[in-house]
Amino acid sequence: GNYYKAYAAIDIASFLQDDIKLTPHLPITTGVRGELNGGVSEAYGHMSSVSPSILASNPAPTAAGTFVGFTVPSNYPDSLPPGVTRLSGKTLADDGMPLHNFGPRFGFSWQPRGDAGGTVLRGGYGVFYTLPNGNSILQTLGNQPYVSTASLSSVSNGAATFSNPFTTHLTPGVWKPRTATSQLSAVTVEHNIDSPMTQQYNLDVQQQLPAQTVFELGYVGTRGTRLAESRNINLPSLASPQGPINGITTNTVANAPQRVPYLGFGPASLTQIETYGFSMYNSLQASVRKQMSHGVQLQGAYTWGKTMTTVANGYGTNGVFAGGSGNVNNPDIR
Repeated sequence: GNYYKAYAAIDIASFLQDDIKLTPHLPITTGVRGELNGGVSEAYGHMSSVSPSILASNPAPTAAGTFVGFTVPSNYPDSLPPGVTRLSGKTLADDGMPLHNFGPRFGFSWQPRGDAGGTVLRGGYGVFYTLPNGNSILQTLGNQPYVSTASLSSVSNGAATFSNPFTTHLTPGVWKPRTATSQLSAVTVEHNIDSPMTQQYNLDVQQQLPAQTVFELGYVGTRGTRLAESRNINLPSLASPQGPINGITTNTVANAPQRVPYLGFGPASLTQIETYGFSMYNSLQASVRKQMSHGVQLQGAYTWGKTMTTVANGYGTNGVFAGGSGNVNNPDIR
């Protein structure tokens, strides 16, 4: 198919900051940064996605097939099959230019006993945003109708022979309908995808000791929300006579494509690009510095920290292209 794209995004930021001396021993720095982090669009409208909410609110596909659930941006240039949804904006999200990304910042430094005590208390808090990951949107390159792909293995490749190894007819440039047995693959962009946000905060005390020595002890923490990740949203569930899935009551490899949440897409073949990840970091940090003669300085430091996150494998391919993997334990549980 055709992989050529002309991606673009609009990013605008501004900030206000002021230093205020409340008392001779209590200066503060405060400010706010506003960011317009636009979503990624394509100059010619050559993008498509899939809406899980539309899929879930419509009947299962029949043998005749349906295009309900597929979406395209507002500037899509070609005619559309019945059922494909044209979005209101040029991106694949509901809101291509969120207006709520404001980051307040605050910091202070306090000498409780003036200059003579040798003690300083410092603290700060700030909210920071990351630009939307353009590489994430790049994952939609393989979506129809521009590209036609097929991945067959195991049971789904049972009809292949040495004389006829490729049993699927590829149709780049043509919309392929979703049927109960089509096992299509696609990458969907979550409708409320947003800029990842991180809150950073710290509080530390610095004490001057004899012999030109300074001791510092502080708490440093961060909390990340709306972190970028990719997640498989079409894993098959376990069926039973008491809990049938699409009429299936037993569990076999062969009927796995019929036990998925979204019929017509293969198991593990519907990937969602989203910003649902969370992270938290807390640490106790201590250091001691001693100034020697002739510009020599000795320093020792110790940090005890703990990190927790729902975004696994934030490195390699996942880290570069999607920010991390949301497939931790059961990816359907958020």
